[in-house]
Amino acid sequence: MQQDIIQEFIRETEEMGIAVSGEQAAQFDRYADMLVDWNERVNLTRITEPQAICRGHFLDSIQPVRFTELAGRSLIDIGTGAGFPGIPLKIMVPELSLTLLDALEKRCDFLRAVVSELRLDRPDAPVKILHGRAEDYASAATPDSLRGQFDHATSRAVAKLNILCEYAVPFLKTGGQFIAYKLDDGGEELAQAAHAMEVLGAACDRTETYSLPDTEPERALYFIRAVSPTPGKYPRRAGVPGKKPL
Repeated sequence: MQQDIIQEFIRETEEMGIAVSGEQAAQFDRYADMLVDWNERVNLTRITEPQAICRGHFLDSIQPVRFTELAGRSLIDIGTGAGFPGIPLKIMVPELSLTLLDALEKRCDFLRAVVSELRLDRPDAPVKILHGRAEDYASAATPDSLRGQFDHATSRAVAKLNILCEYAVPFLKTGGQFIAYKLDDGGEELAQAAHAMEVLGAACDRTETYSLPDTEPERALYFIRAVSPTPGKYPRRAGVPGKKPL
């Protein structure tokens, strides 16, 4: 990636109160190069222009570091795709224990390559890459279930919020937090998800809105807390949450 674009990315993060070190900038640079290269063989992203990658993927993904503490925590990124927002968050917070979950094996291959190339895996803060569906890994009936194991869950550009809550909330410890990335619609989607949150034992703590440079519309982060254990029948079997949202 051109150095002027990387420098512009560093400047834009600083204007938002986020400090990116030289090492982190180099990791983002290499990540962008790998994303463009792999995208020629695997469908990873429609955004391939370097500055758009920096703003539309990287700058957007790292917004939670402004609003919540992630160091020393565990996080599962559901439907991570090309690693967003999980990998940018891991670059910014190396002490984050990260699990990346995606339903397409080829994308998981890309994620393994990125994690290896950027040396993101650490003994004290590992990165795990899982191929599968959220409904299966969060089910109480699954032998390798990850239900109730995480401090945080994230999801970006996957589904409507009421559907996302059924995917994400069961992964959380009681008191854990689901960070949902959305466009700012004035709270309409949040209101539509109120019933789902009530059923799942969750509640929205707060909403943070922000703007990306030269990008419309505004974005929103919904911080949704697991206030009680999710009833055992949720999530429902694979495919049902999307077809019959709560």
